[in-house]
Amino acid sequence: MGKRHKLVGGVLLCLALAAAGCGKADKAMPVAKEAITAYRGKLVESRDRITAKDRDQAGKSPDGTKKLFAQTFVEPMEKLGYSYDKTVRQFAESLEQGKLAASDPETRTQVEGFLLMAKSTGDYAANNGFITPETKQALDRIHTK
Repeated sequence: MGKRHKLVGGVLLCLALAAAGCGKADKAMPVAKEAITAYRGKLVESRDRITAKDRDQAGKSPDGTKKLFAQTFVEPMEKLGYSYDKTVRQFAESLEQGKLAASDPETRTQVEGFLLMAKSTGDYAANNGFITPETKQALDRIHTK
């Protein structure tokens, strides 16, 4: 009975945390130099943790490739408390609608770099559930340099 009680308690704790909003991030990262710089730092950390063996295994199966994509792009953003999907969409819509301030060219360059990466992986991300069809459409409407 002790093990079963612990299992039920663990399930209840997980449900409580999810209900309290401690689950998957559900907000977009702000279009701000500091936030983008923090994400870039997490990307570098993620890239540095991936081994040649990880890459080899990823190439051998669709699940491995999906896991590597998540580790490389999605998890670093979620570790910062933001949704990858919502961030990609917000950044794409900000660029499309001309909401990126020309007075801050560094942030604009960072956003364009982020969107170039997201656009180059957009088909894969959409086909594997990392971004929604709405986000993919937002990416398709923009032009990056």
